[in-house]
Amino acid sequence: GVSGMQLIYSVICDSHTVFAFSLGTHSLRYFLLAVLHPGPGVPEFISVGYVDSHPITTYDSVTRQKEPRAPWMAENLAPDHWERYTQLLRSWQQTFKEELKGLQKHYNHSGLHTYQMIGCELLEDGSTTGFLQYAYDGQDFIIFNKDTLSWVVVDNVAQITKQTWEANLHELQYQKNWLEKECIAWLKRFLEYGKDTLERTGKEEREPCSHIPRKTGFVSNFLFCRCYLLCAEIHLLVGLF
Repeated sequence: GVSGMQLIYSVICDSHTVFAFSLGTHSLRYFLLAVLHPGPGVPEFISVGYVDSHPITTYDSVTRQKEPRAPWMAENLAPDHWERYTQLLRSWQQTFKEELKGLQKHYNHSGLHTYQMIGCELLEDGSTTGFLQYAYDGQDFIIFNKDTLSWVVVDNVAQITKQTWEANLHELQYQKNWLEKECIAWLKRFLEYGKDTLERTGKEEREPCSHIPRKTGFVSNFLFCRCYLLCAEIHLLVGLF
């Protein structure tokens, strides 16, 4: 229910705050949140996808299905697409759960949750950016540097994760390729699918968070995600619970 969601996404939102992307700049972002021992009405795992500020997909551990959240996504992607990515998210759900159990050994508190943001931006000048970041219980944890194929740790406990993940060079190269090529390809495809909606609303988007600067720092992105999930998606997600 709403109260359960608010325990996680405890951010004060201002529905009148306006957010404007730079003209010609677009983004594709996926936010994933996993909770160890969630309370009533709170899924163990949630994933929400956005093009710019438009929700396009959702998945949670209750429905166990990736579903479209924009008509132009449902109209343009075949059932096998949704099934394929449903299977992938079910796998990620289990992976996140195991990682949380591992982290629990190093922290002495309850109510554990971890968060991932992955995505890319297509800038006005044609250049691109990609990002893959994790937080743990609201704090920066580890950030992927695709240029050096390495993980930057923010928390000392993350050193263990860094060593494990950097030992798999194939996975590092896969992440780099996804951020630089595949993510951008999907973003361009989605922009084409939703061009009528995006062109109509692209110049001025409602930003559901107030007083959260859009920095490169991870904490601001984490808060950005939490606000989005609470204010922009709460009416959708609660219906699924």
